[in-house]
Amino acid sequence: MRDINGLKELPNFIAFVRYYDPSHHFGRIGDEGRPLNSTMVAINSPTRIGHAAVMPGDVVLGRDGGVMFIPPQLAERVVQESERTRLHDIFGHQRLKEQKYTAGQIGRDWTPEIEADFTQWMKDNIDKLPISHAAVQEFLDYRAKAAKK
Repeated sequence: MRDINGLKELPNFIAFVRYYDPSHHFGRIGDEGRPLNSTMVAINSPTRIGHAAVMPGDVVLGRDGGVMFIPPQLAERVVQESERTRLHDIFGHQRLKEQKYTAGQIGRDWTPEIEADFTQWMKDNIDKLPISHAAVQEFLDYRAKAAKK
């Protein structure tokens, strides 16, 4: 990490910094009069951050718990799966609050009855859900195709 003050000045820029030591800017500690000793090694090259290998084009997802790197060819699938998980969670939490199902029923593979309830819930709430109408419809179509198999 370098130029932490410069990063703070960027609007809407989020940085996850594990360690910062300004001494790497100088040739030797105590010789601050020397020019900066920072060298750009490469641009758009593979790198390693912590224990993760990061490739050019990877999508970076930063959350409170840390940072993940998603290969670009998997990014759309990751988004779709996370939207499905979010819908499952919203439905599950709602049905738990309503005491329609127990935590044990929601926290495992769903029965055909719960699956049917979930599908109907999505249809009934298609315009109220936190993802687009088209994404919900795509998920409903996906579920219909999977049920026929």
